Amino acid sequence: MSRLRPSATAWLMWLFVAFCTLSVIGPIILGGWLYHEANGQRAYSAVLLRSAGIAIALLGPVVLASLCVLSWTAAAFLVAAARYLWFRTESGPGNAKAVASARPSKGATQLAESIRRAVAERKWTGVEELLRELQELDRELAKELTELAHREQEAHAKELREALRAAREQNNPQAVLDVRDRLVSLLSVDERQDLDREIAQWSIAYLRDALHEGRARELIDVIERMVETFGESTAEGMELKNALPILRRSAGRCPDCGEPYDISLERCPDCERKLRARKARSGTLEPGRNGGSSRREPGDDANVDL
Repeated sequence: MSRLRPSATAWLMWLFVAFCTLSVIGPIILGGWLYHEANGQRAYSAVLLRSAGIAIALLGPVVLASLCVLSWTAAAFLVAAARYLWFRTESGPGNAKAVASARPSKGATQLAESIRRAVAERKWTGVEELLRELQELDRELAKELTELAHREQEAHAKELREALRAAREQNNPQAVLDVRDRLVSLLSVDERQDLDREIAQWSIAYLRDALHEGRARELIDVIERMVETFGESTAEGMELKNALPILRRSAGRCPDCGEPYDISLERCPDCERKLRARKARSGTLEPGRNGGSSRREPGDDANVDL
């Protein structure tokens, strides 16, 4: 089935109007002609012709006009039914799936509300998964909400970058790491790597100044967090990770586990026992060593240069 062009529809409408007009005027003309033909006929024939002319002239328009109205109504009904079937068929542009998508299902509506709420609260965890689920139920709605989520994510990332810049200007490493943790979920893999490299370089420069001021003890928790954040992903992080045992010891922490300990020992008793157990299993335990931790002098550690 193909749709009628507007010009063809207009032509059909005008033909129908012309037919209805003729159906009203035609019987009157025919009745008048018959009435006129009755003149000069014999009495019986004249009466019949005049009666037929009058009947056709009076009743013909009413009957034919009624037929026109009925046919118009039937045609309108058929057109409406044809359009409904057209939109219901899979072959038409308005197939059943498109008709269904015009009115979101209950599940799609609930998913859309969850997505809008998460976007408004800027809780991005799980939003992509919700959008994929919505895609299977309502493609148009999923497309609309995907565009909304991307716009809000870009705006949020811009705000977080401004907050990150402000934290760096204030020399606040905890705030820098907090903002970084919130920002990475909004970035691509390449952007995340660039961000970690940038923060790692800033962190190394900040720690150099802080350690030269003798602030290792107060910054050791921040250093531990920096190593956890980008100790494996950047060269600067690897440098900081390699220096971590010495930094721990200079802050009064065990170089292996980071817990407070007697700094006159090489490591805390728990770590010493674990080390000796590993060496015993691997057969590398030194002869004559039968327990205890080696002792160190408090000044054994040299200053750390990053």
